[in-house]
Amino acid sequence: MNLDASKKIIAGGIVLVLLLLGITVWYSCTEAEEYTATLTMESDAMGVVNYYYPRRLVLTDAAPESGLVLPDFKYGKPRFSSLLLGSATDSVFAVVLDEAPNGQESRLYVDKNNNEDLTDDDDGSWLATKGTFSMKEVLLEAGYRSGDSVPYPVVFYRYHTKLPGSLMAYRNGYRKGRIALNDTTYKVALFDDDCDGLFDLDESALVIDINQDGSLDGQTDSGEYFPTLSPFALDDRFYRVSDISPSGERITLVATDSLTADAPGSHRREAAPAFKAQTLGGNFIESEQLRDKVVLIDFWATWCKPWEEERERLKGLYNRFNRRGLEIVGMNLDYDLAHLKQYIREHAITWPQIADGTGWDMEYVRVFNIDAVPRNFLLDSSGMVRFKNLHGKNLEAKVYDLLMEIGSEE
Repeated sequence: MNLDASKKIIAGGIVLVLLLLGITVWYSCTEAEEYTATLTMESDAMGVVNYYYPRRLVLTDAAPESGLVLPDFKYGKPRFSSLLLGSATDSVFAVVLDEAPNGQESRLYVDKNNNEDLTDDDDGSWLATKGTFSMKEVLLEAGYRSGDSVPYPVVFYRYHTKLPGSLMAYRNGYRKGRIALNDTTYKVALFDDDCDGLFDLDESALVIDINQDGSLDGQTDSGEYFPTLSPFALDDRFYRVSDISPSGERITLVATDSLTADAPGSHRREAAPAFKAQTLGGNFIESEQLRDKVVLIDFWATWCKPWEEERERLKGLYNRFNRRGLEIVGMNLDYDLAHLKQYIREHAITWPQIADGTGWDMEYVRVFNIDAVPRNFLLDSSGMVRFKNLHGKNLEAKVYDLLMEIGSEE
């Protein structure tokens, strides 16, 4: 072996050792500190947060499952639907509406224990009747692949005149507990926003008692509310949610380097579905026209109270950022277009609206896989979905970040 070859081998060995040392150092520097908490199920989610996503349950003449044991119907006109909840082998909860004629109050039966027998649950009465709708809270036994079952509160409601072919439902249960971060213990609450009984990173929210006043402020523009994909700052440190068990019983947070660190799944970008449609104003709008802009695609309806609470924030966001490159495209699910146009005029909503009066049957409900409203998708200037279902200050912050990416200035 000549001298040059020996030098190359020695040099290569040194480089390899340095690389190994570097890898060891990198791993030791980036090893995350984990903080885990066990959470219990509570009722009255709306006592903590100020929003919900109503799920639409379509009523049909066919039962969702065979072999159902049905009650003696008072009116003899049952209409069926179902709610998928949890991850057990059978996650289908049968729902039956005994339709009343002539404006009388219908009866609603829900298979609470999912035993395919609707005669052992309750008498079908609504718990409350308000001006435009009737409602009841039902405690469902959500099952999971682990074999566990959890009481999961769901509120069902039905409008007296609107949405005649549908029931609505939203989560009223949430997980609550305490988590120790370094030397301090904080109250926390976890919300399964899409009401499917699965607490996943994409469709959940976290509220943490940052100011230690003993209460949880779940207002979407508060400093204590966070989508579970968003890192947050606490006592000069940064944290993100790294894992949630499907039932929400366990949550794990990790320390991270900064607020811009990617949470699991937050880096996954997907192209938004293309659209081309005529707006209520008579103009055509299509996704290709909106390249180089930051776009919020917003599914809503005038009958959706959570969206109505967000309306003024959206107007402020649009007025502030529209000239800098933000566009909002409303996807409206109203059936009465005359009422919708009047509502838009009365509330000075100026961004384009796509609506055809078919409500839940609108083409883009299927294209975007919408099963509840409000829903929104925040797109970057290349047409990729970067964030979903943001509200309040969280939405404003992400809009600002995406505008900065394209060099937009105040």
